[in-house]
Amino acid sequence: MKPYILLIILISTGLLACRKDKAIAYPVDNNLECSDFDWGGKTIALTWFSSERFQYQTPYFNPNNNNEFVYNYKDYELNEYKLMKYNIQTAVKTELASNVKIINQPKWSRKGWIAFDNVYGANYQMWIVKDNGDSLTQFTTNTSNLFPAWDATGDNLYWQHSPVLGIPYYLFKKGLYSSIVDTVMRDGDINEGYSAYNDISIDNKIISKVGIGNKTHIGYTDLNNISFTSLIDLEQSNLIGLRGLIWSNNSQIAYFLHGGLYKLNIASKKHTLLMDFCETKKYIKISCSSNGKKLIGERVDSYIKKDVNGNITGQIVGNSTIYLIDLETLEETKINLE
Repeated sequence: MKPYILLIILISTGLLACRKDKAIAYPVDNNLECSDFDWGGKTIALTWFSSERFQYQTPYFNPNNNNEFVYNYKDYELNEYKLMKYNIQTAVKTELASNVKIINQPKWSRKGWIAFDNVYGANYQMWIVKDNGDSLTQFTTNTSNLFPAWDATGDNLYWQHSPVLGIPYYLFKKGLYSSIVDTVMRDGDINEGYSAYNDISIDNKIISKVGIGNKTHIGYTDLNNISFTSLIDLEQSNLIGLRGLIWSNNSQIAYFLHGGLYKLNIASKKHTLLMDFCETKKYIKISCSSNGKKLIGERVDSYIKKDVNGNITGQIVGNSTIYLIDLETLEETKINLE
């Protein structure tokens, strides 16, 4: 299949190495053993990343139904970008929105609305749509809005706003049927307004990758009194490259991604590595089912592209598909969306 190039960087084999921690034992995934790239003893100065035609990304569970989730579908050959809904039990796929370029996870509310960031035209607007595909609506007017999260009832949407996709940052809030945007946290506050990978628990606690005291942390706070408590200093813990953050079905446990899948105990502030990643296999987005038994995740499987003579080209092909992870056994099950 024809690969689609995403990014060019200068890199060596040493830079591609993943940090390894000892993980809790879990069943080996039958679809792909986790290993780093084999460069045949060569150092590759020029490496570029690409993907194949079809990509399935950013899944998020329906908070009212453990068998449903939304995801981002891409067909690079036809230039199609869609927000889709899938029912695991019935295997029915439903298109909710087309011509939408989504970066972060769409978030599904308990009132049946789905919010997502849409970067089409480089506007980075927040959009909402009903989970039956009706009432697709642009929810914001100022550009550069990312990381949506609904409150527990689904009456209010929170998101990070930055007019320049950088400092200054703001945490915004807007009611589902309101025209007023409230500034919950702004640049210059103790938290500096930065709040990425936002997720809100069933009892209205927001967890984020957040700035606290000029450092980046995983922190959480009650929505009624915004004052983030640090759970992990990401810089001190060498976890600054956090890729995903999500509550369990309560506000006692959270999960996050950085070189592996971690479980975070809120009371003790201790995190445990559940699953290690490597260069050929990693998760970059996760969501927890409402019964707390499964995660659903975007898994990226990568390989080194070779030419017709079997020579390494420097091209790394990464493909996103969606997997269920059983939180009791950590068994991974691919969801076939083709």
